Amino acid sequence: MPAGCEFICQNHSCKCFNNGFNLVSPWPMGKIGLVLNAPNVRKNPKFREGLIRLKNEGRPYACITYPNLARIKIEAYRIEMWSKDAKCRYQFDLVVKDNKTVEDLINESNTIPSTCPKTNGKLYTFEEATKIGINCPHCDFPLRQDRWFTNED
Repeated sequence: MPAGCEFICQNHSCKCFNNGFNLVSPWPMGKIGLVLNAPNVRKNPKFREGLIRLKNEGRPYACITYPNLARIKIEAYRIEMWSKDAKCRYQFDLVVKDNKTVEDLINESNTIPSTCPKTNGKLYTFEEATKIGINCPHCDFPLRQDRWFTNED
């Protein structure tokens, strides 16, 4: 089940107070044309316009919006990782091959680095980042975690 975590700064003196970002677990992706025409995406014209722009730029896949009302086939997974040293999130897309699980795809991948391209420090998976926590990139205060998940159907 796809899940995520909002990391929010609670330091009143930080310029990013009450702001933050999301980090998600491996997220299923489908053909971008199918995703942008899904009923729940059509209800949000601004979001849909962004997907059309990405499609026109040559992006083949987009994250499936849940619930997956259009029953879009999973073609790839978006993998997000956190660099504690660079204080940034990285995204990697893995194409599904031979009906392998996402865990097998990650373990066999030669495109997902274990170290940060900027600092050579460790990259943390969603599970690791939520376990150790993330500090605010601006004030270094520990960010509050608000976890969420989505139902696939």
